[in-house]
Amino acid sequence: MHSTNTVIDLRNPSNRHVLPRIALIINNAIDLGNRDRLQTNDISKKIQQTQRDLDKLKTLVDKAEYIKKDGYMKNRLINIRDNMSTISQILCDDTVRLSYSIGNTEKAINKMLVDYQLPNESVAGILRDLQALVAGNDFEDIYWDWKSKCLSICTTSINLTSLFDDIFDIGPILITIDKDMIIQRLSNRDNGYTLEPMEPYLDSSEQYFHPHISDSNRLCEGDGKAILTNALRQKRFLDFLTILNNILHTYASEAAYRSLEDWERFQCPGCGDFIDGDDCYHCTECGTDLCSGCIDACAECGDLFCSDHIYACYSCGTYTCCDCYHENNNQDILCSNCWQDELEEQRNEQEKQEE
Repeated sequence: MHSTNTVIDLRNPSNRHVLPRIALIINNAIDLGNRDRLQTNDISKKIQQTQRDLDKLKTLVDKAEYIKKDGYMKNRLINIRDNMSTISQILCDDTVRLSYSIGNTEKAINKMLVDYQLPNESVAGILRDLQALVAGNDFEDIYWDWKSKCLSICTTSINLTSLFDDIFDIGPILITIDKDMIIQRLSNRDNGYTLEPMEPYLDSSEQYFHPHISDSNRLCEGDGKAILTNALRQKRFLDFLTILNNILHTYASEAAYRSLEDWERFQCPGCGDFIDGDDCYHCTECGTDLCSGCIDACAECGDLFCSDHIYACYSCGTYTCCDCYHENNNQDILCSNCWQDELEEQRNEQEKQEE
């Protein structure tokens, strides 16, 4: 992961001369994100106000249309109302397109100027945060990639305690942040970072590596969401990372995507219950894992099968699998004993007819 020439280890004292440059990039990304949010909110408010004004005018037209008895005037009023609806839609569409065009142009210019802006107090504050980050012990590896303008921070190994006081070591998690992610976070479009397990201890379904991270790698921030956003918006970068790290090191069973209490347990696809591994059985035909209550044994071969591959005999109700069952002329499924009985009856009937 860190083998390219563009990636440097910020824990190495000889590389810390780049911290002011990184602080400048983070600062400008936060400025862009804050500006993008304000611009989007301002345009949205103007569109909403214009729409409200048009709705009021439409209401007046409707009232006027109601009281007019003259057919010509009524049609004129209807045309006016329809034209206002069209104007309203065009206004919204054009305003949104214009706002995106202005915003994208402004972002492009600011990104080109990022290396030429002079440091200010905000940058100095972020620089102090970065210096404290690389000098502290709250995180393990810290890397910077010049090519992608990406900061990678590895947490310490995360130990979480279940409600049963069982300790789960789910390993360290790599936090990745770049300038575009910061802008998206402050524009309320994304979390602002990605999370990747470094030594994953997956749950039994192998879909989750942390109880509060979804199977699409999105962290449930809970009550910390607004706190995280405010910390980043106010350029308290170390606070942002510390709060995020604390969330990753905290467990709340009621808010988990997959609870630690069921972390090693198996969820039966038949009934949805979580069960221990020693109560897990495999369908001989398709390999599906099921609990003892959702799997049945074939009365003839003794193998275990799920409900899709085992059938109840039409005559006696005995379970027979997809390899052992028989089907009569009426397409009834029969076990071997009932099948033999039916064949015997057919032979007896045939002998009576021949006599």
